[in-house]
Amino acid sequence: LTQTIVLAGGDPHRALMVGDSQTDIDTAKAAGIPVVAVDFGYTDRHVREFEPSAVISHFDALTLGLAERLIAAAGR
Repeated sequence: LTQTIVLAGGDPHRALMVGDSQTDIDTAKAAGIPVVAVDFGYTDRHVREFEPSAVISHFDALTLGLAERLIAAAGR
C-alpha cells in the first residue's frame, strides 16, 4: 500500500485509506495507514468488527478535520 501511495505521488505519512471490507482494513492497518471504513459497502459483516480507525455512513462525513485527526493519532 505504501509503495502504491508513493507511486501515485502521495506521501504515506499524510495518507488515509477508505474501504468497505476486511481486506481493505487489514491492508491499511498492516501498512500503518489510518483507515476509515464505510458501513454501506458489500461485506456481510459490520465493518466495526475489523477495528478500523473510524466508521462513516456517508462520504459527507469524511471531512478534512476527521482525516487530519486520524493521521495525527496514528503518529504520521
